[in-house]
Amino acid sequence: MKILKNNFTIFIFLFFSGLSALAQTPEYFQDVPVWTDLDEALKTPKAIKRLNLSKSKLREIPAGVFELVNLEELDISKNQLKSLPPEIKLLRKLKVLNVSKNKLEGLPDEIGELKNLERLDASRNDLFTLPDSLGNCESLEILSLWENNLSTLPSSLKKIPNLKEIDLRVIVFSEATRWMLTDMLPGVKIHFSNECNCGPN
Repeated sequence: MKILKNNFTIFIFLFFSGLSALAQTPEYFQDVPVWTDLDEALKTPKAIKRLNLSKSKLREIPAGVFELVNLEELDISKNQLKSLPPEIKLLRKLKVLNVSKNKLEGLPDEIGELKNLERLDASRNDLFTLPDSLGNCESLEILSLWENNLSTLPSSLKKIPNLKEIDLRVIVFSEATRWMLTDMLPGVKIHFSNECNCGPN
């Protein structure tokens, strides 16, 4: 069960979450158009780099999405997805994936085949575990996981050379687990829900 906070705590969290690098649009996307109509995008599938299907009441990802082989950013947040299909691996050029605010309990092993993925936002889901294959996302820099049901992270994340930031706020971890995670990922800025002296500043 998710831990619910009072309004003040939520306000403070949302304020500081806006400081996260994940919230910033990468510079290389500044002049790239965002498509919101999949049918229109499929008329020129190889030309599409950014697709936003958030708030579309999706229960599964439309098959047509996987025809957009040059897609670099996919936003399917704020839907009703319970899982991601193995076909996610077909989006090999994906750099930014936002699956936040769905009903995901896990991520598929195939996510590890997204070698170009730089930012993954899986916050506000029902994730209990993450696949070891996530450590194969060699380009991953920012990982947002706040408000999930996680109890730890896979040790395979140590393999990611440029991992910079992980957001674990609104998740209750024991002090021992906090120490373990910060020791495991000494060069990574880890955001925990409460202030502690166990992580990097």
